[in-house]
Order: sequence, then structure tokens, then C-alpha cells
Amino acid sequence: MSTCTSASRHLDEPMAGTAATARTWLLIEQPGPWGAKALTSSHLDPTLGRALEAAAQGTGVRIALIRRPGRHADCGTPAERHIYAAHTAPGNPWLHGAMARDPELLLGLDFAALGKGDPQSFDEALRARPHKEEPLALVCTNGKRDRCCALLGRPLAAELAASGVNGAWEVTHLGGHRFSPTVLVLPNGYAYG
Repeated sequence: MSTCTSASRHLDEPMAGTAATARTWLLIEQPGPWGAKALTSSHLDPTLGRALEAAAQGTGVRIALIRRPGRHADCGTPAERHIYAAHTAPGNPWLHGAMARDPELLLGLDFAALGKGDPQSFDEALRARPHKEEPLALVCTNGKRDRCCALLGRPLAAELAASGVNGAWEVTHLGGHRFSPTVLVLPNGYAYG
């Protein structure tokens, strides 16, 4: 059985230029299964997912769902979620985090300002206290987008977590999955395949 990753390695395809191009990321914790279009096919309310997609369109903000590495039973909705916003512009990277009971608060964000590197609406909407967050290591594990992400990404995410990386998360989609496992490190925006 040939997978996109093994075919890409066999063809010796170059990785350069395949990484995600978003300068600002909005990450929402959502455990449980994810579909190919995770914002509208997971335990996140699909109406909220569509509204977030519409709010972010054209702003330079990319939204993704995250979950802790490990088994993912169909466990429903968490009482509180980790929410992160990260801006990766050279010379001005930042990462802000908060906990939220109601992800609909995210609709109050100024997505255009976030996309330009201004975290003020994030901090106000989520009552976040600006503080230094540990870097995040996001490993693409969404097998509904590409099975290589699940087959190769989930063990890598688990290994990162087991090695003590506190900021290790599984993420819904990064792009470049033919080079999976793919990893994005925030806030600096380094992408690895």
C-alpha cells in the first residue's frame, strides 16, 4: 500500500515552499474526532464553526482545532477549553493563551487586527492576562484529511508529550501532508516535515 508520504519520499520531492502561509493562528481545543473540515465536522458547534470561518476569511488568521495527544474517545464537549492566538511575523512573534467556557466569545474578536499582529481583542474577549506562553508544538494528526497524518503524526505527538514537551498538541490540519508527520512550532512559525 503506497501512501502520499512514501510516494513523496520515493520521488525525492522538495519540502521547501509547502508549509502553511498563515501569519496568525487561532487555536481552539476540541477533543474527540475531527472530520476533514474540522470546524464544521467535530464536536464544535457547526454553526459556530461556519461563523468563525466567515469571520476569519481574508484577515490572515487561520483557525485550527487542537487536542492533547493520546486516545480520542468520542468524549463530547469540554467544560473549559484552551484557546491560543499566535502571530508569527519575524521580529514580532507572540503567543497568547486563555481558558474559555464558551467558544462563542471568539466571535467577538477583531480578526482583521489579529491578522495584522494586534492581540488586544483576544485579550479583552477572553479576559486573558498577557503573559509569556511556552512554545507550542502542533503535530498534524487529522486522518480524515490524509491518513498519513494520523498514521505518522499521532505517534510523533505522543512521543513529544511523553518526552515532557508541555506545549505538544495534535492539530487538525497544517498542509504539506505528503511530508507527514508535519509540525508547526508557535509562535516563531517554524514548520517541519
